[in-house]
Amino acid sequence: MKKIKLLSATLLAVLVLTACSPSLKPKEEKKQDLTEDTSKNKTKKKEPSEETPLKDKTNKKKKTTSQKDDKEHSNTENTHNKKKNNAKLDKNKTVTNESEQQSAKNDDKGQTDNKKTAMKKKKEQLPEPEGVQDEKIYTTDWNTNWNGLETSIGEVSVVKMDPEVMADSGIEGQGLVGVKFSLNNKSDIPLDVYPDQSQLNINGQIVEANMLASDQIGGQVQSGETKEGFVIYNLPELENIEELTNFNVEWRASHDEELVEDQETAFDTVYETGNDSSYQEFTANIQLK
Repeated sequence: MKKIKLLSATLLAVLVLTACSPSLKPKEEKKQDLTEDTSKNKTKKKEPSEETPLKDKTNKKKKTTSQKDDKEHSNTENTHNKKKNNAKLDKNKTVTNESEQQSAKNDDKGQTDNKKTAMKKKKEQLPEPEGVQDEKIYTTDWNTNWNGLETSIGEVSVVKMDPEVMADSGIEGQGLVGVKFSLNNKSDIPLDVYPDQSQLNINGQIVEANMLASDQIGGQVQSGETKEGFVIYNLPELENIEELTNFNVEWRASHDEELVEDQETAFDTVYETGNDSSYQEFTANIQLK
């Protein structure tokens, strides 16, 4: 009897515990619960699968945008590098051109220097003129205009000579003076001018031009013609060139008066200065400095 009571008490306890605890429910309920849980899990698993296409599409779009950005960046970088390379090429071309120009200039300068050096050597190799003891060259800007005849003296050369050498040449004296004349006829008629028949007054000495030693610049100068040349004077005495400070030289010029009267246009041109003389004497005072 006690055993039955004990068994009933145990059974009652089990029933009570089963009723109070869900874990102690019948297997079918547990199976149903497991089925519901599995269904819920499947539902939960399906939710991510619904979001995956959107993510993939977004990722693809991002990837495409990134690739496009990379391509644009690459193109920009290539363009920049191309411009940089072109700038370098242009710079190199400029440097090359400048180098070539400088080289050409150097070549021209070198040729000029070589010519000067050659001329200097040639001059050094030439012997000094026999009998020359001293020499000085002066420049001057003396000029005048008569009836369209422009006359100028641009250079004077003074040379001290050995008297014995001068004598051997048939010339008496101690030195020579050379005066360079320039004659430019801008009138419409021929003009006659005779600097090679001029007279020199220097340091108290009055000497005539040496026509044989002078350039042939005297005579008629045609309209538009220019003549240049040295007129030479023999100096009887010349101790020291430095003592010569100035000199006067005189010569004459003329024109054909009948020719002018026959040509009224030429007449107006010749007399545009107001000088109606057909004969003119020139005197040039030259300072040696």
